[in-house]
Amino acid sequence: MKEDRIPEAEGYIGSFTEEETNKVFEGGIGAISPIGVIGSPTKAKKEHGKAYIEDLASALVDHINSQ
Repeated sequence: MKEDRIPEAEGYIGSFTEEETNKVFEGGIGAISPIGVIGSPTKAKKEHGKAYIEDLASALVDHINSQ
C-alpha cells in the first residue's frame, strides 16, 4: 500500500440523513466534505474500489435493461 498517498484528513464521517443527501445533490460532495471524500481513506483497499465499481456497473446495467 502506498500510505504516503493517503490524506491524513478524514472525509465526512457523520450521519448520512436526508439533510446530508440533499446537500450532496445540491452542492456536490464538497458541500459536506471539504476534501471531497466520504469516509476515511485510511482504510481504503484496492479490492473495495473494484467491488464498488463492479456493483455500480451491475446496477446501471440492470436499470438500463429494465427500461
